[in-house]
Amino acid sequence: MYLDNAIQAVNELSEKYIILEIYLEDDNIVFSLSNNYKDKINISEVDMKGYTTKGFGHGYGLSLVKDILSKNDVLTQKRELNGIYFVQKLYIKK
Repeated sequence: MYLDNAIQAVNELSEKYIILEIYLEDDNIVFSLSNNYKDKINISEVDMKGYTTKGFGHGYGLSLVKDILSKNDVLTQKRELNGIYFVQKLYIKK
């Protein structure tokens, strides 16, 4: 879902950047996905069902991710805005 979200976010941009990093951090495998974006993102609302910067018919994928993660104690996520990038990190406990 993170990758799908990133692809949709860069789709209408003239310069498209998606960066995938996979690394170990403490006792976690981390998948970090960064993408540039067009509109303002309200990080505190990203997980809310229906929140979108992409228009009608969007805004459900990341809320589904949150629901899945809340039922699994091995997975956690973090999100941040870092310069021109929206960064989503998935942590998997080893």
